[in-house]
Amino acid sequence: MDLILYSCKARLNSYFRHKKMQRVLLLALGIVLSAFYAWLFTYLLQQAREGGLNMDVSQMLGYTNLLLLAFTILRGFFPAYIPKADFINRIYPVKPLKRFWTELVVELVSPFYFVLLNFLLLLFMMSSDYTVLHLVQSFLVFLTAHITRRSLQVFIERRINWRSSAFWGAMIMAGAFIALEARAPMFEPVNSVMMLVVHLASLASFLLANFLLEQAAFEPKRRTVNYSHNARRSLGWRLFKNHKMAKQLLLFGLGFKVLMLGIDATVYTAKGIHMLDKNATLWFFVGPLVIYTYVFNNVWGFYKNLWLTTERATGSYKEFLKASLLPLRMLS
Repeated sequence: MDLILYSCKARLNSYFRHKKMQRVLLLALGIVLSAFYAWLFTYLLQQAREGGLNMDVSQMLGYTNLLLLAFTILRGFFPAYIPKADFINRIYPVKPLKRFWTELVVELVSPFYFVLLNFLLLLFMMSSDYTVLHLVQSFLVFLTAHITRRSLQVFIERRINWRSSAFWGAMIMAGAFIALEARAPMFEPVNSVMMLVVHLASLASFLLANFLLEQAAFEPKRRTVNYSHNARRSLGWRLFKNHKMAKQLLLFGLGFKVLMLGIDATVYTAKGIHMLDKNATLWFFVGPLVIYTYVFNNVWGFYKNLWLTTERATGSYKEFLKASLLPLRMLS
């Protein structure tokens, strides 16, 4: 317990060690936005109860949990990948289980989860449709999303011993989690304490799977550079292909397009209308959070970096435009 408290205190101090006033203001802005979105979702739940939306309260609560799940997972990868932090180096004589619990708890001590918790609590206080059962269920949803993100980061950053018993144990526990979720998806609103117990059991199996997966990961992956022997590939293409930020731009740009088109196609197939045709109020949520984050942080952040690099190299607008069209051509 002392190790967890010390690590949490050190993590909080690290957030406000530099640019303290700026980070305090950003945290305050996050709290204000969480209050605004809590009010917005309260209004949407009221409209759903009164028949003003094309969905009922249960569907609205399910979509809320799905958004919570998606944003918590994507936060580690979008608009830029955030490496998994190793608070306790493996050379230290700390038991694996103790290290696992410490890192899991310390990772939850972040401004993002604080703002998220503030949003859920305000939604619970504002909306009569959002009960205690739904609040506990939302906690389980974002914990599941956090563990999912940790598992993906382990696969990305570390080499896995595929033949170890720990890896196969992780696969068995993950299979149990998937089986339970297939029978009773966690994002669907619950109406009884028994369903919360089922979701808690599935979360426990997934947590055990994450622990075993970390035991099967034994060393960081080495960075590799892919070369092309095709004479038609330019030097600019090779540099772009091996540029970490550029590859992230491609992956998340394509993923974002596929996700939005897939959702729209599903809605159109089921109801004959395009997404959000009759629910314009939802754009208050989609606009500031999705469009601003994707366009400004991802695209502008990449092109600002690209412009500064091109300016130092050639100082030519022509070269910058040529370099800019390369990722746009691949995303179009």
